[in-house]
Amino acid sequence: MTSLLRKSLRLNRSAVDISKPKGSPFTINLLDGETKTIYVDRKEKGQVLLDKIFFEIDLNENEYFGLCWRDKSDLKVWLDPEKPIRKQLSNEDTTLDFIVRFYAEDPCQLQEEYTRYFFCLQIKQDLLAGRLPCSFFTGALLASYAVQAEVGDYDASMCEADGIPSYIKEMEFVPGQNEEFETQVAEFHKSHAGQTPSDAETNMLDKVKRLELYGVDLHAAMDLEGIRLYIGISPTGIRIYQAGDMVRMNSFNWAKVLQVSFHKDKFYIQLRPSEKSVVKDKIGFRIPSIAACKTLWKSCVDHHTFFRLYVAEKRMPAVLGLFRTGSKYRASVRGTQKQALERSKSCHQLDNYKSPSFERTPSQRIGKSRSEGAINLLGSKPYVRNSFYDTYRSSPSDEQLNRQSDSFMVTTTVSSTKPDPIKEDHVYNNMSNVAPISPVTTVPQFIPVSESPEHLDL
Repeated sequence: MTSLLRKSLRLNRSAVDISKPKGSPFTINLLDGETKTIYVDRKEKGQVLLDKIFFEIDLNENEYFGLCWRDKSDLKVWLDPEKPIRKQLSNEDTTLDFIVRFYAEDPCQLQEEYTRYFFCLQIKQDLLAGRLPCSFFTGALLASYAVQAEVGDYDASMCEADGIPSYIKEMEFVPGQNEEFETQVAEFHKSHAGQTPSDAETNMLDKVKRLELYGVDLHAAMDLEGIRLYIGISPTGIRIYQAGDMVRMNSFNWAKVLQVSFHKDKFYIQLRPSEKSVVKDKIGFRIPSIAACKTLWKSCVDHHTFFRLYVAEKRMPAVLGLFRTGSKYRASVRGTQKQALERSKSCHQLDNYKSPSFERTPSQRIGKSRSEGAINLLGSKPYVRNSFYDTYRSSPSDEQLNRQSDSFMVTTTVSSTKPDPIKEDHVYNNMSNVAPISPVTTVPQFIPVSESPEHLDL
């Protein structure tokens, strides 16, 4: 009798163990406002967690998306698919955000309507948070496409006393939206009659891809004279913006960049020399912290690999007993844009392929009534009707930049015809067959190569 009881207890325990999810729980915040709980063993690589969330939401064109969180320094950290989860996330870090990591240069070319829908959700979040500044009419036009995709054709019966439909007044589009902005959204919405949700989202993406800050990953920096600026990493290259009004000061396409490097809190961009000149221009910036500088450098590596290369560079295993020349870091991407486009096209050519079905979720609604005048939803400046380039005027890293009052010396150096090799701590040779292109005519600053920074040869 005792043996039978013990046997039944073992069976009950095994049944409980089978039904209980294995691994540590991770809460994933999706772009549509929903949350998913995924159980993964922390010993597994980040790829396992990514595969599970992609399978959960049935997303095929997933190379553009990623999981991220904020570290103790409030820096955005992306989940590396090749590293174990336990080496990236602490036991307290169990909540991650599922967002767009690489913005497609032309999002209208995305094959899946489902993928374009996720891109539109990301664009609406960027507009509302002030990360994607635009003019008054451009913001109203983008908002009208979002209304058309969610509500449908313009409904005059829903208009209130001020002539604005109630469904428009309930939605949040941009920081500081007011009655004038909502009136313009309603006027644009009238002209979208007959557009399906897919058509409206495609038109929205076609307009938003032309914005200056679309797909730009901004990092706070400072130049020689102590002027605050932002270094933007885009699909096409590196851009320099003046903090505040976000006017573009300079830009360097990937083909013009020979090498990016960093040493402590200094970030360097080395340009390719022209055919007639042997001068190699190397531009230096100061970043608020060493961790922020490394984050900027990694963003350059990842964006260059995804948008510029045909195939992502594989990570080589460590070799014991040998000196290592170059960095062990490789781009933490699932593939390149070219691979993503080719894979998506090949899948749609299959006879039995079916696109995922989905339902669109309602947008975020305003919880309380607004008073007359410009309202400030997120602490940013309201949109101005006649401004060419509207943006929030407060820089998120101003306090950090105030602590970086000192600037480093910058000089101009001319290399010989055959420059001496420079000892570098971390070296990448990702791209060697690039046609020489004349460097930009205006370069902010130059620096001598006197230190041994981590760098990436492009």
